Amino acid sequence: MGGGAILAEILSEDDQATVIEAMIAAEATFEDAEFSYWWSGLRDDDDDGEWLWVENGPEIYTNWNKNAVPSHTSFNCMQLLSGSKHGGEWMTFLCGDNYINTHPLCQLPN
Repeated sequence: MGGGAILAEILSEDDQATVIEAMIAAEATFEDAEFSYWWSGLRDDDDDGEWLWVENGPEIYTNWNKNAVPSHTSFNCMQLLSGSKHGGEWMTFLCGDNYINTHPLCQLPN
C-alpha cells in the first residue's frame, strides 16, 4: 500500500464520507457486503472511556451505531460496519477477537 500507511482515522464528517466511498467500492467485489467489517485506528486500550486515534489523539467526531457500547470496559476497539449496508457506522468490539472477517481500512499520509 505504500510507506507510512496507517489505519484510517476519521476526524470529521467529510472523512467519514470519504471512507464510506472507499468501503462501498471495495464491498462491491465482496460476496456478502452486509457482513464486511473494517479495522480503524480508534482504540480505548486502557478502558478509561477515552477513545484515542493512534496518530491523532482523542476522538472529536463520532459515528457510533446505536448498539455500540463505547463505555463498556472490555470493548476497546472500533470497527466500521459495512459501508454499503450500514453506512459505515462505528461498532465497539474486543480488540483480540479474530472470529469475524475484518479488513484493514488504511490511509496514506497527505
